[in-house]
Parts: sequence; structure tokens; C-alpha cells
Amino acid sequence: MKFAVTQMLPTNFSVSALLCVVLICSSFLQAQSWPGGTLSSTHSTQFSSLGGCNTNTTSYVWTYTDTSGGAHQFSGTSQVIVKSGNCKGITNTGLTEWSTDSLFYIQATGSSGQITSVGGYVNPKYVILGVTYAPPGPQSFVDYSNSTLVGNETDISNSFSSAYTRTVSITSGAITGFGGGTVSGTSSTGYTQESDTSSSVTVTKTTTRSDHTLGPSDPYAPVNHDDDIIWLWLNPISRLAFTGNVNGVTGVQWLGYGYSTLDPTLDVDAYPVYVGWLNGDIPMPSGVQQTLARAWAAGESWPSGQGPGLTGPGTTAGTDLYNILQADPYGMCTPQPSTCPTPATVDPARFTGPLSGEDFIYQQPPPGAQPQTQTYTLNYATTSVQSQGLQHTFQQTFAIESVFKAGAFIGALTATITTQFQFTWKHETEHKITTGTTSNGQLSITGPPCNPSGLVCNPVYSTPSQFDVYEDNLYGTFVFIPAN
Repeated sequence: MKFAVTQMLPTNFSVSALLCVVLICSSFLQAQSWPGGTLSSTHSTQFSSLGGCNTNTTSYVWTYTDTSGGAHQFSGTSQVIVKSGNCKGITNTGLTEWSTDSLFYIQATGSSGQITSVGGYVNPKYVILGVTYAPPGPQSFVDYSNSTLVGNETDISNSFSSAYTRTVSITSGAITGFGGGTVSGTSSTGYTQESDTSSSVTVTKTTTRSDHTLGPSDPYAPVNHDDDIIWLWLNPISRLAFTGNVNGVTGVQWLGYGYSTLDPTLDVDAYPVYVGWLNGDIPMPSGVQQTLARAWAAGESWPSGQGPGLTGPGTTAGTDLYNILQADPYGMCTPQPSTCPTPATVDPARFTGPLSGEDFIYQQPPPGAQPQTQTYTLNYATTSVQSQGLQHTFQQTFAIESVFKAGAFIGALTATITTQFQFTWKHETEHKITTGTTSNGQLSITGPPCNPSGLVCNPVYSTPSQFDVYEDNLYGTFVFIPAN
């Protein structure tokens, strides 16, 4: 598209500063072969003259109209700068950005532009944020207030066909609320995200969250993994972008996470679930069942036979609760109304340790004395060589919101995903964990009490009296293993 700007100047024109500004507006229309719709622009031209150098700067403001007639604005501009007089030349400036609603990506240079990516999101039921292990004894606790490593590193590339390029592209930091197809909430202060590899996204807690975990209620049976906690994120959205050209979709980008503002929580909804509720040792309270039903998500579009609630029970393979339970290798004991002890061996790929200088005593005092309370700072170590390549893989159904039921996004999603409405999640070794990090955990241990019966305690506690500390390479937490 060509246009001309003519500015009549007086014959005695001679200035050394900006003389005048002329604005001219018109429109540009360009049909998009992919993803369809029309890209248009309005432009304004500004004329200036300084020291005999004349400059015409034409700025293009872009709007994309999708196939349903929805208009999507872009906040930036591209420009064509034409110089004449004492200075000559033409410069085209570019614009590469997402629309203000984060649904379409433009690449424009000067007066020409093209939509090159289509964005949106899907709504999984949950994300496993981590596993915190119960320390020995009811008066004991472990606290992660000073840690920014509790979380997980996840790869979803296997959810999509290898016929397309699969990459990760996120802005590290904030996890923002989304609803109705666009940004609609503030950023979470409790969790952040970043990309530590070309195919994975890491979500970790901030120091504003403590993730405080207590020991089991029986001081004489101090090791009980029924009291471990698996932290679930119950309102995640997974942001996706599909790249393409005139021939159609060429690739998929994972843009990280957001949270759904359909959930009244209006923040990352991190919910603790005890392992005993999942393996059948402890009945799950009705209030917990109600929370895991996620009734607020019923209006999303789910595949036939599926719904927003997490499926169970945790003892049945293939259900959501079963897949969640597999995150804790010490929680999968035979369901019974008893304790869930630590196995005798420790998986060197899953756990790094024992950590140097981190062992502690769990000891019963003599009659008339009180149990000792000891506090420890738990420092991280670089994950073991064996842990490289460690994975926890499972499948999960997702939904979409009504705004995405038609149009370019659902078309690209349907074309690229391996199994319709299903993600393959792969939790990997957390690359952020290194020796010397300023993050740490705080452990407080109080031994079992002595109920005197003459000159002896009743009952008598003997072993284990010493524990080693290991680091969970998947979730950035600490587990406590009997040393004797």
C-alpha cells in the first residue's frame, strides 16, 4: 500500500528545530491463510524537519479479527521512516508481541504483518506441587519457609505428536490468573515458575509459604508415611501456543502455567492431601472429598464420561488419586488401619544422601526427665548422578473453556495432541537443586516421652534412635530414614 504526504512550506523556510506535524490515517487489510481471519492496521504519519533533514514517520497500529468476528488488539506499533533532504533513507521497524488478550502473536515489519502464533490454554484437574515427608514424633515438624526449591520440574512434550516442533517459552516469575480466555487475575505470591531446560517448566514455592509438616501422632511408632503430604494444585491452567505459516500448524510451545479464576480461591489453590487418605489407611473426610470434586469447574467442556472431580480410589490403577499416590514411594504400602513404615532400602536415583552432617537423634529420656528437642538446618546438596534421567510419568484428562470450543486454537490442539483431551506429565529431576543454595529446611525433633513405671519407662522405646536425612530429587524436600 502506497501513500504520499505533501507539506507546502513557505519559500523563506529556515529553522533548526521541529517545524510541524501532519497526521494522516487510513487502513490496511490482509487476509490470513493461517489461522484465517483478517489482519488490519490503521496508520498515522508524522512529518518533521530538523536542520534540513525531513522525516516522515508512519506508525501502524494493528488489529486481528478472527474467523468468528472477534477483534484482538496489539498495544505496540511498527513503523516506516522515510528521510529526505540533507538525509536520505528508508527504515522499517518491527513489532513482535502477543495481543492484549494473549491469544494471537503478530510479527510485523513496517507496513506488513502476519499472525504467526495462536495462543490459549487448557484446564488440567491438578498439578503435583511436591511431597513433604513426616518427621518422627508428634512434637516434631519440618518447615520449608526458607526454601524456594520445593516444587516440581515437568515436561509435557510427549503429549504432542513428534511431527511438530515442541518447545518451551515462558517469562520466568509470576503465575497469573486466567478466565474467559484471557488474563483476568493478579499474580500469585506463593509460587513462581521458570524454564530450566528447553523442554520443561519448574514451579516452586516462594518464601511466603511455609509448607509445615508435622510428625505422626504415635511417638512410639515414629515412622509413618501415612502422614506424608502430597501438595496438589487444584486450579491450574496450562498455556499453549501453536506456531504456523501459510501451510498450517508447524509447532507447539508450552508457555507455562496460570491459575483459573473460575475457582473462587482466585490464587494458586495449593491443597495438602495426606497419603493415608490415598492408600486407604485413613478414611478421607467428606470436606476433602468435596474440595477434590472441584465443582466450580463443572462448566468447562470435558470429554465424554469425564468431569472436573479427581477420580479414585487411590488403590485402583489409572485413577487420578492412584497416579497422585505414586509420587510418594513410601506411601504405597498395603492398605490397612496401621502404619506405613519406611522400606529398608533407599532408591539412589530418587534420593540423594545421606546428607553429610544431617543425621539426628530420636531418643527417649529416663524416668522423671523430659524428652529433648533438637533443631536442625537442612541444607541442600547437588542431586546425585544416578538421579539424572529420573522420571515420574502419568496421564491426566483436561478440559477447555467455552471460548476455545471453536476457532484456530482448538483446531491446532486437535491436530497436534497425541491423545485427545489428555496430557502426559513427566516429572523430572529438579535442576535448581545445587550445593550451596541459600534455600534450606528447618527441622525440629522431640523424642518420645517417658511414662514412669518405677525405674523404667512404660512403654519403653528403643529403636530407631537415629535417623539419616535424604533429599528428594524430584520435589526438593527431605525424607527421614532410620539409620539403625
